[in-house]
Amino acid sequence: MYVVGYLLGLPILGYSLDIGKEHVNLIDEKLEKLIYSGQLDAKELDRLAVVAMAGLAAEGLKYDKVVGQSADLFTLQRFINRSQPKLSNDQQQNLTRWAVLFAGSLLKNNKVIHEALISAMSKKATVLECIQAIENAA
Repeated sequence: MYVVGYLLGLPILGYSLDIGKEHVNLIDEKLEKLIYSGQLDAKELDRLAVVAMAGLAAEGLKYDKVVGQSADLFTLQRFINRSQPKLSNDQQQNLTRWAVLFAGSLLKNNKVIHEALISAMSKKATVLECIQAIENAA
């Protein structure tokens, strides 16, 4: 999620690699207000959908089987539920498919950056060190 959030211009506050608690914290006051007020527009929902599906896409690219998708899909559904206008079931499925494909494409096309970030994160790098790893690899 981290590298995709970075590539989409979403500011990163923190992250965790702890088993069962893997996540990336984004910080953007305007975006937070839209999420909590249930007023996410299509543009912001698209960006958040891609970030939410990035872990699933990364796992799918690396392994033959994806097992950690439940939390990612739950996160995406939370964003969908806070968007305006409301999406139909078909629109939700299309958004999910598109977001996985787009996230996968970003990861494939930025493999060197992604690998540099993984290396930095495996050493418990700070957010600043992670950004430096991304920018040095670019």
